[in-house]
Amino acid sequence: MSVYNSNIQTRIVDPVFDRESFRTEFRLGGTNALYLSNMRLINMGIETSADNNYIPLLGAWCMKSIHIYDGNKLLDQLLESTIYKAFQNFNNTNDKSMSSEAQLDRTGWNFMVNNESADLTGNRFDPTDLTIVNVFDNSPIDSTQDQGHNSSWLSLKGLLPFLSSSLYVPTTVFTNLRIVIEWKNPNELKDSVVDRATVENNYKGTALVVDEVVGGSGRELALKNYQGVVFRAVEVDSVNVNSQIPPAGQSRTQDNRFLVNGFNNKTVERMLVVQTPLDSTSWVNGNTTVGNSNVGSQAQLNNEFQFRVNGQNILPRTGYTKKNQRLASLTDTYGECCLIPMGNYSYVPRLEDFLDDIDPFVLGSTDYTAVEIRRPVRELVVEYNRTNVEGVDNGAINQALRLNLFGEVVKSIRVDNGNYVISYL
Repeated sequence: MSVYNSNIQTRIVDPVFDRESFRTEFRLGGTNALYLSNMRLINMGIETSADNNYIPLLGAWCMKSIHIYDGNKLLDQLLESTIYKAFQNFNNTNDKSMSSEAQLDRTGWNFMVNNESADLTGNRFDPTDLTIVNVFDNSPIDSTQDQGHNSSWLSLKGLLPFLSSSLYVPTTVFTNLRIVIEWKNPNELKDSVVDRATVENNYKGTALVVDEVVGGSGRELALKNYQGVVFRAVEVDSVNVNSQIPPAGQSRTQDNRFLVNGFNNKTVERMLVVQTPLDSTSWVNGNTTVGNSNVGSQAQLNNEFQFRVNGQNILPRTGYTKKNQRLASLTDTYGECCLIPMGNYSYVPRLEDFLDDIDPFVLGSTDYTAVEIRRPVRELVVEYNRTNVEGVDNGAINQALRLNLFGEVVKSIRVDNGNYVISYL
């Protein structure tokens, strides 16, 4: 049933400050206004001087970060938003990716499998009869079309848990609401498209769409009785894994132990770990961005994880030691994901025999790790091991990485007599 009626008015809010490839700010005024939390952005995309294509896992995304303030008080934010948004696009069913996200986000992360075997009656399965079709149809950017043809639509509730946990946002409490977006610069935008030579800027003129409750019997009651909200803010910390090239003809295990301080004195529910590549040669080939650029999670060889919180191991025994063990935990923790066959492996023998339609650089670019912590953190130690192998073709598994850790931390905004206190629980 639709919530829209004569008591709800939809407004398009223009920014008070808008500079391409820098920053955009929106302000929601009114001393007695009541806004629904389903705020969304329209007309976000990238300008190019010639036809181009968006990266399949990312689509028309050009933010660095997004923040919501009340005056100078930070209510919620998402840092490293490109990496997290790429995971959200991966964290969909294949049907949703194909049916809706391809149109709204301009992503191309979907595929279909076709068995070409003529005889299916009792014969042993031959992987060479399996092909992947309609794979990652990168959304095109047509330089001759207007912005609406190449741009995306975005719900802010998917990025800012403060909004997703609230039904409405009253300006009687939050008297100076501001939404601030930090954009990528032109050089950073090159990692979001295939042809790096034609990128110019992100669109200037992104607008905010909001629904305001202007009447009805419940409006004054909602304004009067707003008590605040408890939500899971997405916060991020990171550590760097050094590159390592073993001697000729050898392999070498790399054992790492990191003390992560960004979640101290916070209750962490679940955590996502993204293996972000740092060597641009693994996603740049001349003037072409290949695969999923640097926005996915680069598969490594024999990578293992253990998480130690307050002196106690979170995972039993030796932790995560197998790729599909981590994949199972990922889907248990975050839900269904759209993973191509062996997309979390750095190499699988005979892979090229039956995945002809897949960009080889896409393979191994979606190897995510998740863990449920669900306790207050006083000390977090992450143990991360991998195997490096000598050879010119092994650059992707020998390169330096940044482990981006996205933790859902419990925060509270408690209202008392029109004033509020923001705290970690």
